[in-house]
Amino acid sequence: MLTKRKLKNKVRVTFTLPAREGEESICLVGDFNNWEECVTSMARNKDGDWQVKLDLEPNREYQYRYLVNERTWRNDPAADDYVRNPFGSDNSLVSTVVTRLPKRSGSKKSRG
Repeated sequence: MLTKRKLKNKVRVTFTLPAREGEESICLVGDFNNWEECVTSMARNKDGDWQVKLDLEPNREYQYRYLVNERTWRNDPAADDYVRNPFGSDNSLVSTVVTRLPKRSGSKKSRG
């Protein structure tokens, strides 16, 4: 699952991946971290799923994949789209176009 929230100058994207048996570690790898493996580690949330939040530049598209147990690549079933990569498979794609993203809570000022 991908959730997105507009911040002042960024878009906070929460990447959530349902857990599977045998997964000991998952890293999020993509354009946003120069495809460096295991720089962006995911942690298990209270439901047991894997999750990480990133603040990304708005109005861009980022390609990414998950690296499971430092050896198996996995795509995101909830990706915005998929793009063919040079290795004969697909990369997941997330868009940070801000036209319809919810703003962060508490950002409205009262007009008293």
